[in-house]
Amino acid sequence: MKNPYKILSSKIVHKNPYWYVRDNIVIRPNKTKGHYYVIHKKDGIVIIPLTADKKYTYLVRQWRFAVSENAWEFPMGGLEDDETIFAAAQRELREETGITAKKWTKLKFQPHISNGFMTQKENIFVAQNLTIQDTNKREESEGDMIMKKFSLQKVKEMIETGRIKDSFTIMAFYYFQLNFKK
Repeated sequence: MKNPYKILSSKIVHKNPYWYVRDNIVIRPNKTKGHYYVIHKKDGIVIIPLTADKKYTYLVRQWRFAVSENAWEFPMGGLEDDETIFAAAQRELREETGITAKKWTKLKFQPHISNGFMTQKENIFVAQNLTIQDTNKREESEGDMIMKKFSLQKVKEMIETGRIKDSFTIMAFYYFQLNFKK
């Protein structure tokens, strides 16, 4: 389908180290003129560290300032400049958990985070043949982060009961359950 919006002008109205906002002056499909704001952010990655018996995974818990609560989630993050998606996945897993993996599977599904106003997509990886090391190099904002091993069944229960609310974790787990060939 052809884009039904006509862009008359576009300018960046906010920029920070992580994302920027573009204000697009558009003619909408109903022929009215208006603003369409879009947040542009690099694609992200979510990692599901899967144990050798394929029954357990590792989650991290950290304080999420924006929602004022602790959140259990899969290790995740964004790409640094000139970094590949795979390199970012390896780095984030190591930084947040101290885990390295010998086997990586990138799932084909790339969910849009909020396709009504944001360009970011997530890349989902399953990490296997894990080695847990003591050294993790967390970012300053991740100083309170802890890691814990959970059964896949427990993760499912945590999602069902609302204990896990993070949309990236929920999407990744759902797609993993539907499509990962164990």
